[in-house]
Amino acid sequence: EFELKAWQNQKEDEFLDALNDAFGKRRVAGGLEEVWHALKNGMGQIMVVEKDFHQAGFLSEATGNLSRRAPKEKHQIFSDVVDYIILTAIEKNVNVKLIGNDKLYEHDRIALLLRYNKEVK
Repeated sequence: EFELKAWQNQKEDEFLDALNDAFGKRRVAGGLEEVWHALKNGMGQIMVVEKDFHQAGFLSEATGNLSRRAPKEKHQIFSDVVDYIILTAIEKNVNVKLIGNDKLYEHDRIALLLRYNKEVK
C-alpha cells in the first residue's frame, strides 16, 4: 500500500508540473468561474479537481455565467456546483482527474487544461 501511495504522489507531482508549465503558456483556466467559462465554450481538454472540493454556486439563466454569489437576474442554485461542473465536463468528453487536497491551491482548487491558448483580455 505504501508503494502505491508513493507512486500516486509521484504521478500527481508529474501532472502538476505539466499543469504549471501549461499555465505559463496560457493553456490553463483556474477557479470555478474561469473553468466554467472555458468548459462551456468547448475549450477543455483535461480537468483536475481536488478530491474533497465542494462549493455552493449559482448559474445565471440569462447569461449562463456561474458565480459564488447570487446574481440579480433569475438563476439556478447548486448546493455543490463542483459536481455540476464535473458532470458537464464528462458530457463534453473532457478527461476528469481527482487529485489530493491542497494540491491546486494556486488554481483555486480546480483547473482546466485548455485545448489551445487563452485569448489575451
